[in-house]
Amino acid sequence: MTSHCCIEVPEPAIHPLESHPDLVGLDYRANADFMAKWRRTTNKVQFTSSNSEMTLTFKHFCAAFGPEGVYWVQHFLRAAFPDWTLPQEFYADLEVRLWPRRLRLKKHRFAPSKARQAQLRRYVIQVGDDAVSHLSGQGRGEAVGRLHAKLAASCKIWEGDTEPDAVIRLGQHLLVLVEAKRYSPLGTSTRYDSARDQVIRNLDVAFATANRAGIERAAVVVVGPSVSTDCCSWELVDRYQGNPVAIKEALRFRGPREDVSDELVALMARSLSRLTWDELAALSQ
Repeated sequence: MTSHCCIEVPEPAIHPLESHPDLVGLDYRANADFMAKWRRTTNKVQFTSSNSEMTLTFKHFCAAFGPEGVYWVQHFLRAAFPDWTLPQEFYADLEVRLWPRRLRLKKHRFAPSKARQAQLRRYVIQVGDDAVSHLSGQGRGEAVGRLHAKLAASCKIWEGDTEPDAVIRLGQHLLVLVEAKRYSPLGTSTRYDSARDQVIRNLDVAFATANRAGIERAAVVVVGPSVSTDCCSWELVDRYQGNPVAIKEALRFRGPREDVSDELVALMARSLSRLTWDELAALSQ
């Protein structure tokens, strides 16, 4: 297969993994969502190298699914959330996946909540009202009516699904989204919202997905470079970690959200953590 730069890049071979059902989805070469994205990208060299390096680091998870499997995930969660106490029985239904679009055996996507989409709908309509505020009389009424109908019909495009880099699920007890950064910084905006940074989006989507799936608790872990001046931009994590006021302001920046309570943002602030690649690799030593 030839890339955009005319460099011959063979499609990654699928290597056999250890024979264990929980390993499904852990190798990017056997991941249909990842390979579909790989085939669409114009820079296959960079895409494959950056994501495969991340995957090889995360494949400590694979070795972990042997006799000592649960212990590795326990160490990961303890390193991320040292104040948490998770009973051993929570790990009976452990699931770890890379780049999933949905939870296994469930139809729950990693989509924004209905409250988030309603917030955006109200916001764009308000902005639209301001855009026709110079009109008057019957003409203004007709313009506003047409604008409202158009915006309400198309608002579903304002925020699409989130694709976590990795997901850890402990049955109905805990859902953890992992955002891993190696060669690119944390995003400070989305395609349609310049104020929707990647950390707050992951927190919002993690808790919305857990709520839809009936999971008791959610969390987000950001994995990034050890050097603070590197590309990860740890400032975003530092802004929200342990700071429910900042989380609440970010979630309500585009307008009120009926699902955002003081209790929720306090839980979000305690459910965000950061680990470096060195710390992650040390868990398997």
